[in-house]
This record gives sequence, structure tokens and C-alpha cells, in this order.
Amino acid sequence: MSNVPESLLDATECGVPSIAYAMMITYNTDTFGDNGPQSWADFYDTAKFPGTRALNSGDGQIDGSIVQGAAIAAGWDPASEPFSAEWANKGLDKIESIKGDIVFYATGAQAQQMLESGEAKVGGVWNGRALAAERNGAQIQAVWTDWISIVDYFAIIKGSPNAEAAYYAINYAYGAAQQNQWTEESGYSPINTQSAPDVDELTSSYITTTAEREATSVALDLPFWADADGVAPLQDRWAGIVAGA
Repeated sequence: MSNVPESLLDATECGVPSIAYAMMITYNTDTFGDNGPQSWADFYDTAKFPGTRALNSGDGQIDGSIVQGAAIAAGWDPASEPFSAEWANKGLDKIESIKGDIVFYATGAQAQQMLESGEAKVGGVWNGRALAAERNGAQIQAVWTDWISIVDYFAIIKGSPNAEAAYYAINYAYGAAQQNQWTEESGYSPINTQSAPDVDELTSSYITTTAEREATSVALDLPFWADADGVAPLQDRWAGIVAGA
């Protein structure tokens, strides 16, 4: 992990980073021109910015990035206070307050299709899917205010009979050449600091691991979301909102 940024290494001891990406806001420029929602507060202001919102359902599992974004809309300041169950519930209140304007997607492909078709006037989506939609002609604008920074992980299940081979596989995936190709084909940011993917201007605008992008990011609070007992009541509320929307 010598070429993995230190900022990505502290979240968990159970795995190593595999992908860095964003949960971000987009809006339809055919609908709003250059004056679409610029913040999570705007995202939930359906009077000022009417139209369908696309949000991840988590396929039944609570999406911490969506809830944290909603909590920001409800008044949480990530720079001055830690995330908490109180703020999570206020975020869920905010989501519930516009549930009639939300269409939940269960997969990235669904999110992308909603942006491309214009069904979603405002999206809470992953940056790679927003990029793919824009490549396909979607008239959207990305918003980088308080985007939620997410890291997925490689992990090896304890007791795996092929653990040594798995270590080699992970190490290979970290190679600069492999990371370059990953970014060039997916638009998601490389983990290796030595990688230099050959991407066009549009793809470059969606890369999250730059100093400019990191300055406006809010980290997903993994320690909070890893507390199964604490999250259980929130999961119940989430399931009810998704099922009833």
C-alpha cells in the first residue's frame, strides 16, 4: 500500500481501499439552466427546485451517504460536529419530507438511465454514473458542494484457502497500469498515487482524488455506520421510507 494515500487508510482495519468515489448532486440543465440546486439544502427544496429526485434505495440497506447528505440539508455542519444518531434521524426526516418527489433506484444502471431520460430532474448519484450519463448525452450539471466521499474495499475472508493468491491479486490491482485502465474505462478515481490515466476533459472533471475536489468533500462516517446496534433503528426507518415512497 506504499502508493495509497494515507487519507484513505484509516477507515477500517478489515480491508484496503479498492475504489474512491462520490455521492453527489446533479441537476438537469434543460429544466434549470445554470441555476439548479447548488447544495443538499437545495436538493430538498422542492418548492424552489421542483421535479423528481433520484436517490439510492440501497436495495433495502440504508445508504449512509444519502442520509449524511440529508443531514447536511437539515443543518448538520460536518466541519464542526461529529455525525450522530440525532443527525441521522433529522436526515431521515428530511428525506421523508419529500418522499412524494423521490424515485429510488436500486442499481447504478437505473440511476444513469433516469439521468439520461430526464426522469430525474435532480439526482443524488455516484460520480461514475453521472459521468457515463453525460457521455451518453444527458443534459446534466454536476455539483461538488459537500459531496460525500466513499471508499470501497478489497478484503480477504478469514480462513480463505487461497489467501496468498488473494494477496497477489490485490497487489496486482494496485499497479499503476491497472489503475490507469480502471479510471480510463470507468471514470472512477485511481487509488495509486503514481497512476496517470489518459482521460479526456469530461472524465477529468469527475475525478474525486484531487486537492480541489477533496477540499469540498465530506467523508462517509464508517465508524458510525459500522455500529450495527446503533444503526438498526435507522435501518428500520429507512426501510419504511423506501417501501412507502
